[in-house]
Amino acid sequence: MGVGGSTRKREQFVESWGRAKQVGKAKTLFSRFVRISQTTVAGISEESGAFKGDISYSCATSPGLSGGKIKQNQDTFFAITKVFGKSDWSAFGVLDGHGQHGKSCSLFAKGAFVRILSRESELDESVLDQHLAQAFQRVHNALCGDDTIDSSLSGTTASIVIVTSTKLYSANVGDSHCIITKKAKQRRTSAFQITEEHTANVEQEAIRVRKSGGRVHRLSIGFGEDIGPQRVWLANEDSPGLAISRSIGDEVAHSVGVTSIPSVAIWERSEQHNLVVLASDGVWDHFEAFEVAKVFERSNRKTDIAARRIVAESYKRWQISSPNVVDDITAVVVSLSKEE
Repeated sequence: MGVGGSTRKREQFVESWGRAKQVGKAKTLFSRFVRISQTTVAGISEESGAFKGDISYSCATSPGLSGGKIKQNQDTFFAITKVFGKSDWSAFGVLDGHGQHGKSCSLFAKGAFVRILSRESELDESVLDQHLAQAFQRVHNALCGDDTIDSSLSGTTASIVIVTSTKLYSANVGDSHCIITKKAKQRRTSAFQITEEHTANVEQEAIRVRKSGGRVHRLSIGFGEDIGPQRVWLANEDSPGLAISRSIGDEVAHSVGVTSIPSVAIWERSEQHNLVVLASDGVWDHFEAFEVAKVFERSNRKTDIAARRIVAESYKRWQISSPNVVDDITAVVVSLSKEE
């Protein structure tokens, strides 16, 4: 999200970011209202499906609130099979748009990723991680080169996982994250994050920005008082004020060290790895990884129930902490084994 020097831009900046309404192809797609502990979650959209290799998935997304009113949902997600020509490879993604044109950015990036990952020619798995990383820069360049979308002060995060028969490949920019769970003895489950944090609060990220001529500090509201997280600014201008340090789009921020180069990790799959969850920061701002794993277990290991509950409970926690401001919330729950 970008913040310029004007009062109007600052007001836009302080408001919670918008996110994009998901429009992906779905086996099941519907909207509903969910009531939990007197909290109404507006318009949860859901998608569920199954792929080769006993993989099942469910996605749920909900728009947030701004000033107590439902706002445009700038989150989006995707779930596809036959990745890079391999019928037993699947890919899942969560994208969280920000800025005035955040919805357009996240939807453009989603479509571009799906086209790249769905290419027909087969790819050798030994170079899969390289091609996944390159996809982020290709999507960024395509978005910035699109004359119909103003991505100067708007952009999107992206968190993507590719599942093969033996490995998990994760790549991300921004603060949308992914976790995997591992089942241990006595059916106890551990959960851990497999993507990295890309915000201006992270010292190594801040160092890169400063070396590129940018500034990193919190939002000043006058009288010597600063609020919120660390943000990225131009050297001599209070813009764009981006809290994340890697993204797709955000051309102004990219001029001072923000980058579309993702963090990429490879994980060997085992029979103990039973769950992957990708989510926007609308979830992770109020949920720990182990809590998400518990939701899955308490949902009878059903991905659709778990995805819905994660979104609804996140919404509830947002309203407890800030009744009139709720971030857009998206969760993609992927089971790596047959649902019991």
